[in-house]
Amino acid sequence: MDVRSIIAVFGLFCLVDSQSDEAGCNQKRYCNDCINFHPDCAWCNDKEFAKARCSVNRTLKDDGCREIKNPNNTEFKTKNDGLKDGSFEYDPIQLTPQAIKLTLRKGKTHSLLMTYRVAKNLPIDIYFVMDASYTMATRIKDVADRIGDLIDGLKKSFTENIEIGFGVFIDKPVQPFTITTPRVLENPCLIQSTVCEPTYGFIHRQRLNNNTSEFIDTIRNTSTSSNFDPMEGGLDAVMQAAVCPQIVGWRNRSRRVLVYISDAGFHFAGDGKLGGIDLPNDATCHMVPNVRAQRAIIGEYIYSHSKILDYPSYGMLAKALKDNNINAFFLVDKSHVHLYQGLTDMIDQSKTMRMDATGSQGVVKQINDYYKELSERVKITGVNLPPELHITVATNCSVSTIVNTYKLPTDTKDMCTNLVVGKEVIFNVSVTLTECPKEDVNRTFKLVPSGLQEHLEIEVDYSCDCDCEKSAELDDKCSNKNGTYECGMCRCKPGRYGEFCQCSRAEGDTTEVMEGKCI
Repeated sequence: MDVRSIIAVFGLFCLVDSQSDEAGCNQKRYCNDCINFHPDCAWCNDKEFAKARCSVNRTLKDDGCREIKNPNNTEFKTKNDGLKDGSFEYDPIQLTPQAIKLTLRKGKTHSLLMTYRVAKNLPIDIYFVMDASYTMATRIKDVADRIGDLIDGLKKSFTENIEIGFGVFIDKPVQPFTITTPRVLENPCLIQSTVCEPTYGFIHRQRLNNNTSEFIDTIRNTSTSSNFDPMEGGLDAVMQAAVCPQIVGWRNRSRRVLVYISDAGFHFAGDGKLGGIDLPNDATCHMVPNVRAQRAIIGEYIYSHSKILDYPSYGMLAKALKDNNINAFFLVDKSHVHLYQGLTDMIDQSKTMRMDATGSQGVVKQINDYYKELSERVKITGVNLPPELHITVATNCSVSTIVNTYKLPTDTKDMCTNLVVGKEVIFNVSVTLTECPKEDVNRTFKLVPSGLQEHLEIEVDYSCDCDCEKSAELDDKCSNKNGTYECGMCRCKPGRYGEFCQCSRAEGDTTEVMEGKCI
């Protein structure tokens, strides 16, 4: 088949499809039904119009209609600050625009653009959640010895604006997780013939700040403790670090990184029942000032509900980290990598790695490499996506000519990788209203680069109703108020029909009988 024949056949298909749409439009009797039937249907609002009021826009114009209702999608940027790098004086902007208002018509796809750029001097918050068990004493010392190298490396590669903090965990101080005889409660390291701190669930030791010397001193002065069973209460600690931003000190515009270090496995939801704890975890902050020897330790907070609430579930922890835009990196002993991998497979922007056998220097490199991975990739996720919207995101990444497209929120792959500072990536977001919701409400949802505080907030309104129907009222035009006059025609009361509602329907009348009576 030659090119002309192909074009002719394609044109024929388009014509048939157009005629099919028009025929479907013609069957709609009222304005709302008309505009919601198909995005190409339009309504003639003239008071006097003898042809079908619902048709395609071109036909209505050809038939002489002067007032046509044919809603279009609209877009208005309500916040559109330009991209900029960060500094100590002001926050960076990596995503633009920041807020949009859309008006959507059912079935009519709207495309909008947003731009992302990796900024220089993006603030970094790194919070260490460390296992303070007796067996971790050497690892804790390693972190203290090498934290300066970590900070120097991050400053050299990424930003001067870095804050660090940390907390420590053991496990719930109840049987069977901990031996609760008075002597062992006082010194859980009795079996190791040494002295250590009483068992606790989680203690926040240092709020995020840029004082590296204070961080090192506080870690070096951290006492170890112990529990009885081989698993630890690390998930309680991660949950509290995620849901207590005021205590931890997470900043509003930073990239938040939680580094978890342990040589043991973890307890999760349901295990608390072994200790008589039936209440499920509530994903709420329960940190209170830490008191030792009747004296509050300045800056320290302890998890108050360790004996009250069960451990969190995988899903609950994943939600808490995502909701608070926290990127989690788990560095664990080689024998437990598989366990933590099962956890991080469920958590967006998280990763599990074996603690490097080369010691503290290897740990520093692993954390640096993890942050480099985070900064070089971007994925757009949705928050509070309305069920009636179909949303896709497409981009031509700076490192590829392939356009990746996925539907929110089901696809979780990274959209762009190997990004570099200063390089822009443009996302084309397509939004389609698939069904008009029953309730007449505005919707607001967000598109978020995973693991970052920035987002595009989109407020949507729907063109599902004709304004002329909202102003309908009983009118003498409609046979002594036997119907309402709206959108250029009469909408009859039940039992009435005809152009002006001038006819009554008798019980059992068919459409043919009614048409014969109503002349």
